[in-house]
Amino acid sequence: MKFKEYTRKNYKKIPAAVKRLLVSLREYQWDHYRPFALDHKEIARRIRESNTHPFTIIIISELLDDKYWNNKKYVKITREPIISELDEAVFRHFEFEINKRMSEYLEHHKDLEDIYLKKLIREYYPDAKKHLKYDYQEIYPRSWKRKLTMKRLTKPRIKTRRERRYDLPEPLDFWDSRNSYQQYFIISEDKTICKGGSGSSGQREVQSAYGYAFAQVNKEYKIPSYLFIYDRNNELRFIDSIDRLCLVPHDVGSNYNLDRQTADTLMKDVLKVQYFDPIQGINRIEIMQ
Repeated sequence: MKFKEYTRKNYKKIPAAVKRLLVSLREYQWDHYRPFALDHKEIARRIRESNTHPFTIIIISELLDDKYWNNKKYVKITREPIISELDEAVFRHFEFEINKRMSEYLEHHKDLEDIYLKKLIREYYPDAKKHLKYDYQEIYPRSWKRKLTMKRLTKPRIKTRRERRYDLPEPLDFWDSRNSYQQYFIISEDKTICKGGSGSSGQREVQSAYGYAFAQVNKEYKIPSYLFIYDRNNELRFIDSIDRLCLVPHDVGSNYNLDRQTADTLMKDVLKVQYFDPIQGINRIEIMQ
């Protein structure tokens, strides 16, 4: 059953009280409870015994708007030299043969300046060019003869990398670009914070173990949640604060061993956050009971 629904008109500037909360997180440390992350019951026990007041922050990320991808304010742009197209074709088609011949050569010789390796690569140029010819005929059916030249094929290339900059407050500013959301599990008195997400097995483990631990404590007293969106303009926008525990459920249960009945019981009273179309723009977020 739907508990709440938000649309783009609900994304707003961060209220002053919430800003103060975010600023206070600068004093927090990461993963204080990490050694116990495999056991949600141990995490829940330590939360109870230390009389702490946990809360959680969920940030959902839109993709950066296309108009910013050449803007260094929003994107870190780096360029690095890479091997020529012909050298790449040599390794793609003849890597096993080259490795075998190099291994045999190095049993009796040294090649500190890669002189023999470069000579070996050049031997494969004619055969590699034949493979590229078929590719060029398919890609450039009318102009492949003009484009398929040794000057073009042996020319060093430059690869451009673009990495989105994440302008988030500490300690939330480390963002894994593989994630469309990150959930932070925060324990106030201990000044500790853990980060869950979907981008790696470790993040999924945290999302599961801390999610279940918070869900267990939430049955005894309510754990508040703060919901944000990091929008397509690289702005952190506030959506809502909710006086009950919310979890992004996609990865809860991943990289964690817990029987289904126990998991379902823990998740029964948890609100589940769902968001729609992070590629085109997140225009709707739902909180489900």
